Amino acid sequence: MGATLSSTNAIDTWSITVVFFGLFSLWHLGNIVYNLFFHPLKKIPGPFLARCSPWTVQEQAENLLLVGTNIITTHDKKLHRKLKRGIQPAFNSNSLKDQELLIQQQVRGMIGRVDEIIQKPGQVTNMGDVISESIWDLVSDLSFGDTLTGNGRIMFDYFINNANSVMAAYGLYDYLFPFGSWVLPSLIKSLGKLLKSFPYASTTTGHVVSASTLRNLAGYGTMAMTMTATFYQLLRNPEYMAVVQSELRNAFPSQESITADGLAKLHYLPSVIFETLRLMPPINTRFADRTCPGTKINGIYIPKGTVVSAKVFSMQRMPDYWAEMSFLQCLSRGSSVFR
Repeated sequence: MGATLSSTNAIDTWSITVVFFGLFSLWHLGNIVYNLFFHPLKKIPGPFLARCSPWTVQEQAENLLLVGTNIITTHDKKLHRKLKRGIQPAFNSNSLKDQELLIQQQVRGMIGRVDEIIQKPGQVTNMGDVISESIWDLVSDLSFGDTLTGNGRIMFDYFINNANSVMAAYGLYDYLFPFGSWVLPSLIKSLGKLLKSFPYASTTTGHVVSASTLRNLAGYGTMAMTMTATFYQLLRNPEYMAVVQSELRNAFPSQESITADGLAKLHYLPSVIFETLRLMPPINTRFADRTCPGTKINGIYIPKGTVVSAKVFSMQRMPDYWAEMSFLQCLSRGSSVFR
C-alpha cells in the first residue's frame, strides 16, 4: 500500500512538471509567433533573435534598429546638441578655475596616497581603488562642501558593480513584482510637487527624473572610471606615456606650477583623454525611457511601453560624430578626434 501511494505521488509530481513546462513552452512559442508576425514593431529591421525573443542583440545601430522585441535604439542630432548646450557651461574654463584650488588639494592627497604605496616594495595595489577614493572625496567636497567619509563610497561601488545583474532581471520584475511601476512614479510625482513649492524652482516631473539621473551618473562614477581608463591606456602604451610625460614636464617645472590655464594649452594630454572617452565610455549603457502614450520616431509609430534608447558604445564609433583615428594617430596629430 505504501509503495503504491509513493508511486502515485511520483506520477502526480511528474505530470505536473510536464504540464508546467508544456504550458511554459507554448507561451514562449506564442510570443515568438506574435513578435514575428503581429507585433507593432515587426517591420523594423534587426537581427532575427532580437525580433523573435526578449534577448537584446548588441550590434551597431542605424537610425532605427530593433535590438529586442520592445527595445529600439536611435539617435537624435538636434537633441544631442541641445543637451550639450545645456550641460557645457558647467564645464567651461571659468567654472573649472573656480574649482581649481579644491581640485589641487585633492590631487595632492591622491599623490600622497601613491607615495605611501611606493614606499612598500612588492605590494600589489589596484590603482582604480586609489583613484576612486580620491574622486569620491573631490566630488563630495564639490557637492556638499565636505568630504563624505565612512562606508558611503563602498556602498555606492557595491551598487554600481551589481547594477548589471539587477537590471538584467528588470523585465522579470515587471511580471513577478511590479513594485517599481506602482511606487516609483508616485514618489517622483511627490518630489516634483515638493520642488514646485519653492518660488525659485520651476521644474517638471521629467526634469526631476533627468536631474536625479545626472546626479547619480555624472559625478563620482564617471570621473573615477575615466581617470582609471586613462591611466590604463597610458600604462599599457609606454610610448604614449613618455610623450605625455615629456609634455607635462616641459610645460610645468613643478607640481605647484600646474594650473587650469596651463593645462588648457596642452595638446597630447587632452587628446589622450578624448580618445579614452571614445574607446571606453564611462557610461557604456543606454538611457532608457518608456514612451507614453506612444510617439513617432523617424516616421514610425512606437507603441506605448517600448523602450527607446541611444547606445553610447555605438555612437562613439559612428562616422557622423567621430573620425577614424587610432590612439597613435591622435597623439601624433596633437588634436582631439571629437568632431
